[in-house]
Amino acid sequence: MKVVKTFLDDIERGKLIGNKCNNCGQIMLPPRKFCLKCGKSNLEEIELTGKGKIDVFTVIHVPPPFMKDKAPYVVAIVEMDEGPKIMGRLIDINPEEPEKIKSGMKVEFRSLEENDKKVVAFKAID
Repeated sequence: MKVVKTFLDDIERGKLIGNKCNNCGQIMLPPRKFCLKCGKSNLEEIELTGKGKIDVFTVIHVPPPFMKDKAPYVVAIVEMDEGPKIMGRLIDINPEEPEKIKSGMKVEFRSLEENDKKVVAFKAID
């Protein structure tokens, strides 16, 4: 079963890997050991398409110390096309123009280098 380190390794490779419950069909991201919906452990690994839409977002002006040189930046919770939601940075979007960011805006997963690690990020798509 995938664990957090393996999930992060997948991010490094530019992939969003979750799992699907073979009992109830629930799709989870990041992967879990038990289904969040029915509690069963009959899960299979799946690769998500990486496409989704912005659910909510915020502009970070006062970041944690390790991100102080990146502020301001945008963080969003994205609902993936397959259903689960995940948080990530929005890239190629000007944080000084938040009026251009909309809930429902279509985005696509990108792996972003931050502090020598790859993190979840999203880029707006048409």
